[in-house]
Amino acid sequence: GDVGRVLLTALLSLSGLFLLRRKRGLAAPVLMLTLLAAPASAAAPQDTAAPKGTAAPAARANREARVATLSQVTVRAQVVTVRLSDGSSLEVPLAAVEVADRRAPKVRKGDALTSVHGLIPGQPLLVKIRRNPDGSVKKLKLQVFDTLERAQAALQADPK
Repeated sequence: GDVGRVLLTALLSLSGLFLLRRKRGLAAPVLMLTLLAAPASAAAPQDTAAPKGTAAPAARANREARVATLSQVTVRAQVVTVRLSDGSSLEVPLAAVEVADRRAPKVRKGDALTSVHGLIPGQPLLVKIRRNPDGSVKKLKLQVFDTLERAQAALQADPK
């Protein structure tokens, strides 16, 4: 990046000064190398990528998050069907579903929910959906909370 260009320019300048002091006959070639290297580093393309941690607008359009209560969950032939209290239904491959237990107080690791098989109807959820460009569900994250209010607060804190 920019730091590398500055270090390269400084290194070339220092080596040029050293050679100028040691051997007078090398002054012209070192001067030519320095002049050739400076425009090349100035003309190098700038990095226009988005800052780390920020998704491109198209990637954000494929994400949604909402708070809901679980109505029903069924698993058939490695396909999970999740029905929410707002009437929506999601069908996702079992491998694409992630369950996180966010209930308080912290549940012991062995008792925490880690799969869809432990979900019970009526549990408040923070549902995070990542979709493919064709609209199908790529990944489904279900975070289980004690109350809808805590789930809503988590959504407000991290809307991704």
